[in-house]
Amino acid sequence: MRISAGANDTPKDTSIGRMIEPEQWHTKANRAKGVNDAAKMLNSYLEAIERNIEQIHTYFEKHQLEVTAENLLNKYLGKGEVQRHLLAIFGEHNEKMKASIGKGFKANTLKGYVSSVNHLTEYMQLEFKSKDINIRKIDHAFFISKMLKLKGIRKVLLIEECWKAIAKEGMAEYIKYLFKTVRKHFGEAIVVTQEIDDIISSPIVKQAIINNSDCKILLDQSKYQNKFDQIQELLGLTDKEKVQVLSMNKANDPKRKYKEVFISIGGQLSKVYRTEVSLEEYLVRP
Repeated sequence: MRISAGANDTPKDTSIGRMIEPEQWHTKANRAKGVNDAAKMLNSYLEAIERNIEQIHTYFEKHQLEVTAENLLNKYLGKGEVQRHLLAIFGEHNEKMKASIGKGFKANTLKGYVSSVNHLTEYMQLEFKSKDINIRKIDHAFFISKMLKLKGIRKVLLIEECWKAIAKEGMAEYIKYLFKTVRKHFGEAIVVTQEIDDIISSPIVKQAIINNSDCKILLDQSKYQNKFDQIQELLGLTDKEKVQVLSMNKANDPKRKYKEVFISIGGQLSKVYRTEVSLEEYLVRP
């Protein structure tokens, strides 16, 4: 499969590293036919590419750069940029962690990261016959494939600050598929955002994420107390849970350095907990 980018000049195209049988392709929609897992994953991948190209085009216009098909594709492919590779980045991270042992981090923390690198290295060699991978080549299929290979190992897929990407109709089905698939393979999916407004503004998030999340964790929501009814309805919180959320950090012990966090599990158990780091961790915080 190839993608084509066009501006005011002759369109340019490049391979996206995917194949599909002609009878499985919907020409008018430019999408794979069907609703099976393979079609959902491919269509989600294509939509991600389109959004990427759109963002590059917007970037060029904003910075008054020449918008040509060749320039768009070169930016998308990372040509002329420093190439970064997954295991190399992970290695740099672990070296920094190693230097921080005893300065807010423990040896066991590093041990977990080293174990992750070992698993990832083994997977890369087995699946791709490669020692590393360019981070630009990491896509949805990479994560799903790795998850299916790690049988008997607890897995977590964390989606951090990606609301602009998932707040589109095309991603809703993929997110629902992701949540259900991870559960079937001894894993869990976690979505994180710092702004409740990100959730409220997305009409598809409840369908795709909230209904598939048994555990909800909220930090201080004081600034939303005047419109918390909307949040309460969206998250399916009880009146008791609403009171618990809005009570956080209202009567903290001034002699202690801590913040409170609300945790609800399966709608059956909810409490507010203190989160207090050690003095060493507090002093080395960014």
